[in-house]
Amino acid sequence: MATDWFTVLQDEGKKARAVTERLKASINDPGVTEADAAANYREVENAAQAFDHMYSRMEDEDAPDEVFDAAETLQEQWAMLATLAVNKLRMVQGKPAIEYPEG
Repeated sequence: MATDWFTVLQDEGKKARAVTERLKASINDPGVTEADAAANYREVENAAQAFDHMYSRMEDEDAPDEVFDAAETLQEQWAMLATLAVNKLRMVQGKPAIEYPEG
């Protein structure tokens, strides 16, 4: 049976939105601890890596181009969340933010 990639991506989108909301709260909390910031970063990184594995499965199963378009949007969101999470951790550690080139 073929995978319904659009349903899978909808579920992944819900997951990304939930992580985004938790991360926003953490980023806006001046009292967040280093342990909490590190846990947030690990959560985002683990989710992003899981999404990358799913993307590979999509390639293996030759998913339609429209699915890849939607998946690439989610990949960009996970990359942005990872950047936010690592920079919050660095801020709590007293280190400068990592700046990524546009493009």
